[in-house]
This record gives sequence, structure tokens and C-alpha cells, in this order.
Amino acid sequence: MSLQISQIRIRLTNAETDKEPLAWVSCIVNNALCLNNIAIRKSRTADKPRLVFPAKKSGGGKTYYYFNPINDDARLDLEEAILTQLEEIIQPARGRE
Repeated sequence: MSLQISQIRIRLTNAETDKEPLAWVSCIVNNALCLNNIAIRKSRTADKPRLVFPAKKSGGGKTYYYFNPINDDARLDLEEAILTQLEEIIQPARGRE
């Protein structure tokens, strides 16, 4: 089963360092669930950006995600939909350079 990802909203940032997000994303999954504050960051190892899901760190340093994909299929569905939309936004800007 693949996820239906819709209403993808991408807010580009003015990231000046690799530590800052390139953009913030919200989307709707299966017309039932809204996901907010997904960060798009530059990957340290791959050519394409990566998604980072919102999380909180405990006092002991353990990370607790508010939400995140529970399997590779879900992660790939989200990545494909969001990164395709990102490419559609930034591709025209690259043509003007």
C-alpha cells in the first residue's frame, strides 16, 4: 500500500550553513493526517536532500520523534512526493542563474 501525499506546502529558508534547514514542509497523508514541520536538510552523504522529522531530546539525550515513517515504503513515499515538489520549486530558480 502506498501513501497518498497531498497539499504539500514547502517554505524555503535562507539557510546560510549546512546546519540550517533548506525548507520546512507540511503535507496531508491519505486525506486524514496533517504532518507539519518536516525539515528538508542537505545530506552529508548523498546528492539529494533528506527529510528530518520533528523530535524532542530528553535530558538524557534520547531522541523522541513526534511522528516518523515506520517503514522504508512510507519513508520513500514521503521523500518522493516532497522532494519532487521541492525540485519543481527550485528548478526554475536554477535556470535564472
